[in-house]
Amino acid sequence: MPSPSSSEAQAADLDGSRDVGADGAPEPSSWLRIGSADGELVVRNEFARVRVRADRDGNDLRLAIRSQRTGREVFLDALQLESLTWLDERAYTTLLSEPFGPE
Repeated sequence: MPSPSSSEAQAADLDGSRDVGADGAPEPSSWLRIGSADGELVVRNEFARVRVRADRDGNDLRLAIRSQRTGREVFLDALQLESLTWLDERAYTTLLSEPFGPE
């Protein structure tokens, strides 16, 4: 695994599996934290760790999401982000069962 860049080393993150409230639900601040590296966020749990940042290099503002485990990165615009809200539980189950497409 490549060593983190200096901006990656600066970003703050916490493991969401540790910090829970009195009701047993995860505290939002425990799984989502704004880092010091230009507004980057690191969201992680026992299954995944992703770095999220605003990308202003294209024509419109996009969200850049990078997997810390695989190094893959995706850039999503507003319509692509909204389309995530259209999906139901079955769509996410299918996506997670075949994350890189059918074999």
